[in-house]
Amino acid sequence: MKKLIYSAIGLIGLGFILMVMGFVLSGGKLSSFQVGFTRDDDYTKETVSDVTVIDKVEIQLKTRNVSFALNEDESYRVEYYQSERDNVLISVTDGIMKIEEEKPKFQLFFWGFRSRQVATVVVVLPKDFTGEIAIRSDTGEIHITALEVLEKLSVEVKTGKVLVSNLTVNSPLKIQSSTGTVEISNLVAPSLGIKVSTGKIVLNDTFVTGEATLGSSTGNITITGIQSVSLNCRAPTGKIIIENTLTDTLKAEASTGSVSVKLIGKAADYRLNVHSDTGSVKFQGEKYGSSLINPVGSKSITVSTSTGNISINISE
Repeated sequence: MKKLIYSAIGLIGLGFILMVMGFVLSGGKLSSFQVGFTRDDDYTKETVSDVTVIDKVEIQLKTRNVSFALNEDESYRVEYYQSERDNVLISVTDGIMKIEEEKPKFQLFFWGFRSRQVATVVVVLPKDFTGEIAIRSDTGEIHITALEVLEKLSVEVKTGKVLVSNLTVNSPLKIQSSTGTVEISNLVAPSLGIKVSTGKIVLNDTFVTGEATLGSSTGNITITGIQSVSLNCRAPTGKIIIENTLTDTLKAEASTGSVSVKLIGKAADYRLNVHSDTGSVKFQGEKYGSSLINPVGSKSITVSTSTGNISINISE
């Protein structure tokens, strides 16, 4: 048993020494170092294309990035890289495209990693595609930046960044990430729900006809230029920053962070229920101790934090 442990330690030590040597020989350049340790040579580029009608795309991947584009005609195309032990499976049945990652085959002493290009699956949809996309990913980035309109979109990621921009979604949009940043910009949706366990949420220039609910257990929430009937933010261990925002109902809750709010509107329209356990409260530039309550108004602002300051400004 001891010999096995010593052998394992020796292999780990050898791997570390090789990594240090590679970094030194690359002149300290991380990009050159990464190229030296990639296993891209094991992969070949594959393309699957057809003119079959696509109504829905279901993606379930383990260690791949995904990006989308629209084609110039009615055909679809999927571009990806595969090797003998690492492959992507693609099928289309009854208008549903499924993209799945085949379970990698075991290989002893398997070293190196894939470059970003090789690890990315590019999905090029027909030019008039406005259907449904459902994504589940264990580890990888999701980029939805080149589509225009979707009937439905759902994204669930365990580890990785989610980027959505320049998109209209006709049904409630839900995004969930265990570890990673979620960035949304130029979005239109009837409602929006974003839940992150560890990571930040960034929301810019978004129009939500109903409620927007954002929650990050460990990370900041930053909002700029959102318009919604109701905005609900919760960041137990992070800051909440809201700027240039138009909403009738605002709820913001932080535990160990500050809350900064800048709304568009009239201050007299808002009922206020604002409290900080160990911080100060500022409203329209004036200090009000640790709490501020105003029961009069057709709209409402409710903000609380345990250990942080609160600042609220409203201007037309």
